[in-house]
Amino acid sequence: SSVIALMASPLSAGLFHKVWSMSPSIGQYRNAERGDELAAKFLRAAGVAHDDELLALTSDQLLAAQAALVAENGRAFDYFAPTWPGAGLPREIVRAAADHPARLVVGTTRDENRLFGAFSPDAASMDDAKMRKFFAGMLPARVDEAIGLYREHRPGETDAQVVMAAQTDEGFRQRAIRLAEKRAKAGTPTHMYWFTWASPAFGGVLGSCHAIDSPFTFHNLDQPGVELFTGDGADRAVVADQVAAQVLSFATDGSVAWSPYDLESRRTWRFDVECEEIADPEPRLRTLWNS
Repeated sequence: SSVIALMASPLSAGLFHKVWSMSPSIGQYRNAERGDELAAKFLRAAGVAHDDELLALTSDQLLAAQAALVAENGRAFDYFAPTWPGAGLPREIVRAAADHPARLVVGTTRDENRLFGAFSPDAASMDDAKMRKFFAGMLPARVDEAIGLYREHRPGETDAQVVMAAQTDEGFRQRAIRLAEKRAKAGTPTHMYWFTWASPAFGGVLGSCHAIDSPFTFHNLDQPGVELFTGDGADRAVVADQVAAQVLSFATDGSVAWSPYDLESRRTWRFDVECEEIADPEPRLRTLWNS
């Protein structure tokens, strides 16, 4: 999301001409009213009345105030996030990023929110009533339809995993698609990807979660601790070879193996052991959120 915000800032003009944005949490962006609201909360948590009084606090006091806000566990996670309008971000962020002429590759993983929810108390205690409550918070007018669609698209998954699938769309995937749509309308070059390789670690509960694509993108599977996240299967190297090759190609000359995103075919590249170009993956879920 920081990368997309940099595209929206006039202060970055001329500093880059190609962009690869991985799982941007676009829902974190704030308008000034929301920024002021959270700034006031931070001051109260820090026990001061004005910004300049923060300078007298210790780092431990500042971190304690930060922790107090984060503990509220709001769905947007926008406590400290890019905010518009302002000197660095004068326009609405997604709209400004959509108009940026740089070539953009943007994508998400299949199961983003499992990183945050797989081991949560909510997942352990999920039942039908709690699941309906979560869906009512996301799609209040279409709870039954949404649950049915997600069960259809995620067969065999638990109630908690169905909720996390919807949260993935709410926080990451559908917002990335909206950005790609805006860029397609603006005529700015855009390619979308979908990373679907699922980690076998922890019995497979992480799936294709947020950040799972990082060691594949940078091809550093041999770094300490990575196996705890990805497992140690031989197929990892196959996926890393394919993802890193596309990143290097894009960095070298701006080319990737798949077609640009448009509003008719909605071509999207699926990164997995076997890669493929897909036309409009999961269109019924896209339509659910778009409407």
